[in-house]
Amino acid sequence: MTDDRPRVRPQPPRGRWLPFLASLPGLAFIALPIGALLWLGFSDDAMRAMWLPASLQAMRVSLTVATSATLVCVMLGLPIAWWLSRDPRVGARLVRGLAMTPLVMPPVVAGTGLLLTLGRKGLLGAKLDALGLSISFTSLAAVLAAAFVSMPLIILSGEAAFRSLSPAHDEVARTLGAGRYARLRHIVIPQLRRPLFAATALCFGRALGEFGATITFAGSFPGRTRTVPLAVYQLLQGDQNSAVALSVSLIAVSFLIMILSGRVVRSP
Repeated sequence: MTDDRPRVRPQPPRGRWLPFLASLPGLAFIALPIGALLWLGFSDDAMRAMWLPASLQAMRVSLTVATSATLVCVMLGLPIAWWLSRDPRVGARLVRGLAMTPLVMPPVVAGTGLLLTLGRKGLLGAKLDALGLSISFTSLAAVLAAAFVSMPLIILSGEAAFRSLSPAHDEVARTLGAGRYARLRHIVIPQLRRPLFAATALCFGRALGEFGATITFAGSFPGRTRTVPLAVYQLLQGDQNSAVALSVSLIAVSFLIMILSGRVVRSP
C-alpha cells in the first residue's frame, strides 16, 4: 500500500542568514587589515626584505623570547591554575583577580612595574645589581616581559582544564589499586594534554606579539631584545617593505599556531 499524500519538504528555519549577516561587520573589521598586509607582503620588494639579515635576526629573537617566556609561564602559571581550580575560598578569588591583572594592564605599565622591581634602581634590582646581576635591558628582561603579560592566559585556560577533570575516573582507578603515578599517567595526563596544549599555544602567541612591556623593560637592541614587533615599529619610519614583510611572517607564524592548537583540541 502506497502513501499518496504529497510530501512536504522541510522548510529552513527563518532568519538562518541573520547571524551570518550580523557577523559581517566584525569579520570585515578583522579581515581587512590582515588582507592589506598580505596584499602588500607578497610583493617582490617585501619578499626580498623578508630574507634580509636584520629581518631573520628579529624573527630569531622573537621565537627565542616567546619560547623561553612560554616555558616560564608553564612552570609558574600551571601551579597557580591547579590551586585555583581546587580552592573555592574568597582568598582564591582575590588571587585569581591578581593573576588576571596583567591581561588588562597596559603593556607599558607592565614594563614600568618590572623596571621598578628588577631595574638597577628597583626594589629587587638594586640588590641584584650590587651582586653583579643586571636584568633590565637584557635578553632575560625581554623573556620576563613577555612572560608577565602572557601568564594570565595559561592560568585562565589551565584552571578551566583542571576543573574539567572527572574525579570519578580517578576514584575508580584508586579503588582498583592504581597508584598515584599510574593515575597521573593513564588518567590525568590524557585528559589534560589537549586543553593544556591549546593554553600553551595561546601563551606562545601572546608572547610572540609582545611590544609595550618589552620596549620599556628590555629596550630594542639588535640581536638581543629587538623582537619582530619592535623591528616593525622602527622600520615603519623608513623601510615600509621590510616592516610589511616582518608583519606577514609574524601573522603566518601566529596563524599556524592557532590552526595547530585547534586541530589538537578537536582531534579524537
